[in-house]
Amino acid sequence: MIATDCHPLSLVEDEGFICLLKELEPRYSLPSRRYFTDNVLTELFESLRDTVLQMITGVKYLSFTTDIWSTCVSNESLLSLTAHWITNTFECRAAMLNAARITGSHTGSCIAEKVSEILQSWGISSDRIHVILRDNGSNMIKAMKDGDFPNLGCFAHTLQLVVHDGVLAQQAVINLLAICRQIVGHFKHSPLAYSRLHEIQENLGLPLHKLKQDVPTRWNSSLHMLQSIIEQKMALAAYSTEHSITQLSSHQLDLANKAVAALSPVEEITKAISSDAASVSTIIPFIRMLERSLDKLHDDRGVHSMRQEMLRSLRRRYENVESNEILTISTILDPRFKDKCFTASSTVERSIYALKDKVMEIRSNQAPPTDTDKEPVSKRHKTGLLQCLSEILEEAGASVDDCGNEVELYLSEPLIEFHGGHHVLTWWSTNKVRFPHLAVLAQRYLSAPPTSVPSERLFSIAGDVYDEKRSRLSTDHAEALLFIKSNFHLTK
Repeated sequence: MIATDCHPLSLVEDEGFICLLKELEPRYSLPSRRYFTDNVLTELFESLRDTVLQMITGVKYLSFTTDIWSTCVSNESLLSLTAHWITNTFECRAAMLNAARITGSHTGSCIAEKVSEILQSWGISSDRIHVILRDNGSNMIKAMKDGDFPNLGCFAHTLQLVVHDGVLAQQAVINLLAICRQIVGHFKHSPLAYSRLHEIQENLGLPLHKLKQDVPTRWNSSLHMLQSIIEQKMALAAYSTEHSITQLSSHQLDLANKAVAALSPVEEITKAISSDAASVSTIIPFIRMLERSLDKLHDDRGVHSMRQEMLRSLRRRYENVESNEILTISTILDPRFKDKCFTASSTVERSIYALKDKVMEIRSNQAPPTDTDKEPVSKRHKTGLLQCLSEILEEAGASVDDCGNEVELYLSEPLIEFHGGHHVLTWWSTNKVRFPHLAVLAQRYLSAPPTSVPSERLFSIAGDVYDEKRSRLSTDHAEALLFIKSNFHLTK
């Protein structure tokens, strides 16, 4: 309970908790805080670690997300590493491996050394690493290069840079956001003003929503601020008749609506790639969707420069995206997209050829049949004409389970509807018998998330663990609490 609900270990010494246990069972003698810290926490951590180790030991390829976080409470910095994989029944699994203390300067070589140390402690060899998702910081890029780790940049971080480039390109939008911050700030700093706005909302039958303040480092918070201002424009207009506050003109409201229309597709994509079942297979299709969305906006007077700069930034940052084999093969193995989202025919040909090579590699690495299973699957239970057909096909070099045929048959079938990532895994679970070699590749390539969000979520939890009531908490105990909080669901 202490770990999963982020309570301080001192909870067992709190008067209210002691009274509760006495009411429930007066005969129970509550152990000391030190007993829970030194014994229970350690035992639970070791037990759960063994469970996670057992789960990942049989996984041939693992994907990872990583990030660095610093706490202002104890001035500690933690490097996280979270493993992601797909089970044989095509279910997504993720487990936090470490949130290890990292000291000194966060240089590329220091990060690479720490990541290697974590992987070694779990017995994960380099040939089992499919890809590591990291942020776009220069130190993290260098760390992946120094450690020779296959890696990809966080898609969400790159979208943040794309939007940032676009907003900075349009002075009118910058001015609009500054005015909106003034309006929101007026109500944030005055309980009386907010109370009056609440009364006006009730009288006008508007949603009783608060105005949202943006955070400069989060572009979607600026979008949410604009949306809240637009939603409450009637209430704000009524309030302005009673009080002297800055108001948006009709031109500025129109500009706000156009800015929201330009940014909403990016918000939709960001939500999709941040889900638990999201895969890197969506990166290329989403880039193509966003390009078309930005290109299709018509009445864009006022936000034209912003939209054009976003489009240029997106194309510049993903200029060579179709040359990345991890992304192209992942896209093809997603039955929602297959080979339909590439812009160049050469990419399609190169990716299909690479996919067939990998299928051939899987077949060649498969264990030879035993003495009791030497007869080909295609010949079993076949008599008469069916047996003759099998022999003719084999003599012609056209075995029914030929590698190329498996890929071609998969690509020839219709795409499935665009739903969430779980829908994709359900499809592979149903069709893994029909496409056995491609299913093995799907387990590997679809395991990688498109963002480092899982590691960022971990540090949201860390913010609850490292608080003022636990300022003396050791790094080892903090990591144990984070590990239990993040992985306890795996025991259910």
